Amino acid sequence: MSTSRKLQRRYKWKKERDSMLPSTEWRLCRVIIFVYGKNNKVRIVDVLTQHNTLRRYVVKLCLLSTAN
Repeated sequence: MSTSRKLQRRYKWKKERDSMLPSTEWRLCRVIIFVYGKNNKVRIVDVLTQHNTLRRYVVKLCLLSTAN
């Protein structure tokens, strides 16, 4: 049996990830909990989506502008 048949097949991108979507299709969420780092700056947040609650790094979030 050849080596290639022994190896398990891996698919890197099995489904689309949020970061690969255009900005018009990003899921909206609301920040509900702030988690502070050792320097008292917000590092992680818990966000409420339409279906569940997720924990995300602040650098992965995008602030939406509001109409004044």
